[in-house]
Amino acid sequence: MHIFWIPDKKPSNTKVPPLPPELISTILDHTPRSDLTQLAQVSKSWYAEAMPRLYRHLYVSTPHHWDCLVRTMANPDFTMGQYVQSLVLRPSPKLAPSSRFSKVWKQHGAPPGYVRVEAIDFNRTGLEHIDDNYPELDTTQKEAEWLGSSVSPKDIAVVLGRCASSIAYIDVGGCERLGDQVLEYCSKNGPPSSSSSSSSITQLKGLWVPLVRGITPAGLSHLATKVNPHLRHVDLSFSLKITDDALINAVECWPNLTHLRLNSLYHITDASIVAIAQSCPNLQLLYLVRCWHVTNDALAVIAQKCPELVYVSVAFLNRTTEEGVGQLIKQLPKLRWIDITGCGINSLFKPMFIGSWTKARQERGWDTIEFNDSTVALL
Repeated sequence: MHIFWIPDKKPSNTKVPPLPPELISTILDHTPRSDLTQLAQVSKSWYAEAMPRLYRHLYVSTPHHWDCLVRTMANPDFTMGQYVQSLVLRPSPKLAPSSRFSKVWKQHGAPPGYVRVEAIDFNRTGLEHIDDNYPELDTTQKEAEWLGSSVSPKDIAVVLGRCASSIAYIDVGGCERLGDQVLEYCSKNGPPSSSSSSSSITQLKGLWVPLVRGITPAGLSHLATKVNPHLRHVDLSFSLKITDDALINAVECWPNLTHLRLNSLYHITDASIVAIAQSCPNLQLLYLVRCWHVTNDALAVIAQKCPELVYVSVAFLNRTTEEGVGQLIKQLPKLRWIDITGCGINSLFKPMFIGSWTKARQERGWDTIEFNDSTVALL
């Protein structure tokens, strides 16, 4: 005999009440960025919470994704620019000629004749290691691997024009076609053509423009007068037009700098370095690679005025010797890493000096320093 159970009532059609916004926000705060697009499709309330988080950090590493971003920002209906806090552009993940593969899978973002051999990590923001001694821009990569060659002044104007009022970190390193227009957007709440008066961007905290060759002293000076003093990270490497006057004016306006990279600024002298030491006592990282005119006198002032320094590079400063480098090592208690590649210290006596400096720090109870003395590729 078969027994069938018949429910007394039909299943209720009552909708499950939506989660409160506070709970949705908490869930999304613990969700990887790569999953936000899926959760944004759950409902309107999830979309409203997920999309601002999705656009909070823009990390782009391929021409394809850059083109998609530009088209999105150019849409008149786009409203998420107000949530953007950082824009980070990076060279493409590692590429390989398609001839190496028997079956070529055409991947978005790979130039003709190349395929990506590394996946793109969509969970990255590009800001993970900004407080560390991260490597400098690698100028030895193949041209095909550069995203920078795809970024035009017109495109950067579209993107920054939509998020200039909220952005706190801008990294356009390697975008050689750009110039002062990047700095103009850093100092305005809208595009240069806007009729509204410009004002300081109080939240700008980091600006990385290495290899952006179009930056001029006038652009840097303009930026210095407009951007707030809370700027902490600046990288002007390979901005070959920068002069003493422009750099001095800038650092005097940014007393809270903690990280400053000045790789290959051939025109600056000890005057700039002295101004940096006097204006930025909280520096933790200072790179002076190939700033040919810097001497021991400037290093002595740095040693006296910047006690918080942890990372220093004096690579290829052929006018600095063991006298100036020694003052850095003996007067900076927090120093943990220094690059002395190609500086004016006689290579035959470097081991002796390093041993002497190490012993002096041990006697004071300070941490041992890591000395970097390797070959650095010239641009």
